[in-house]
Amino acid sequence: MKDCTILLQGKINKECFDLWIKNYSNNLVIVSVWETEDISELKIPKNWKLVINDWPKKRYKKDGNIDLQIISTINGLRNVKTDWVIKARLDEYWSNLDLVYKKMTSNSNKIISSSMYFRKWGLYDFHIGDKIIAGKVSELSLMFNVAFNIIEKNVLTTNIPETYLGLGYIVAKGDIDFNEKFIYSLNYKETKFDKKSSLDAVKSANDAIKTNFSTIIKKGNSMEISKINEALEHCKKIIEYCINYNELVEKLKSRVDVSDKKLMKKYFEIIDINELKPYIATRKFTDEASRVWFRNDFDNKKENCLTNINEKN
Repeated sequence: MKDCTILLQGKINKECFDLWIKNYSNNLVIVSVWETEDISELKIPKNWKLVINDWPKKRYKKDGNIDLQIISTINGLRNVKTDWVIKARLDEYWSNLDLVYKKMTSNSNKIISSSMYFRKWGLYDFHIGDKIIAGKVSELSLMFNVAFNIIEKNVLTTNIPETYLGLGYIVAKGDIDFNEKFIYSLNYKETKFDKKSSLDAVKSANDAIKTNFSTIIKKGNSMEISKINEALEHCKKIIEYCINYNELVEKLKSRVDVSDKKLMKKYFEIIDINELKPYIATRKFTDEASRVWFRNDFDNKKENCLTNINEKN
C-alpha cells in the first residue's frame, strides 16, 4: 500500500485512534479534524499529517453531519500525494485494509464502498455505505466536491446523507443531468398520479365557484360590498389552487426515470466489512444516547445492506 494514503476524518474516539496508531503507524496517513477537537494528548506518528479544519460559518445539511464529513474529507484529500486513498472515520477502526486496497486497484474505474449501510435496492436512492470509501484520489475528490455543490443548492428534500455522496459521484461522471426536471422527479419519485382524484378536485372547485357566484348574483343588490369582495376573493383562491394543482399534475406526468440500480452498479463496488475483522464501527440515530457500537458483529442481512453490488435483493 505504498501508493495509497489512509484518510481519517471526523470526531476522534481514543480507543479507535490508538488502534490506528498501533497497526498503521508506518502507513501514509492523513488525519483531518475540526478545530474543536482536543488533540493535546494524542501521540500522532511523525510521518502522519494532521489537517485542522476551521469550523464552518454556515451549516448546509446538519442531518448526519454530512456537510462536516464532506468538508473535512475535501480538505484532507487536498493533502494526499498518492494516487489511491482509503477514507475512514476517526470514531471507527478497520483491520486488513490491504483487502480494500486490492479490491480498489482491481476495480480502478469504480469507487469502493463499505457494505455497512450500502442499502438494498429500492430502500433509498443512490445510498452508498460511507464507513469506508476508497479509490483514486481524483475520483473521490470529484465525488465529494460535486456532493457539496448539491448540498449548497439545497434543492433536494431527502435528509439521507449517503444519498448525496452516491448521487454526487454519478452526477460528476455525467450520467445524470442534474436539472430542474430530474430534481423534481427525485423529490417526488414516490408521489402517485391519481386521475380520479384530479377530476374530483376540479369538480369540487367548480361547484364552490358556482355557488359563490350564484350567491353574488341573487343577493347582489342587498349584499354589502365587503361580502361580495369576500366571495370573489374566495373564488380567486380556488382558481389559484386549480392552476397550481394543474401544474403539479403536469409535472408528475412528466417525471423522468431516476432509478439508481444500473448506475450504482456501473460506478461502485462493495467491500463486506466482515472481511475486515477485527473492527469497531458505530452509528448514531438521534443523539449520543442512541449511539450503538458494532464489534465484529454487524449483520448485513438484518440491516438490509448489500455485500455484493450484483445482489438482486
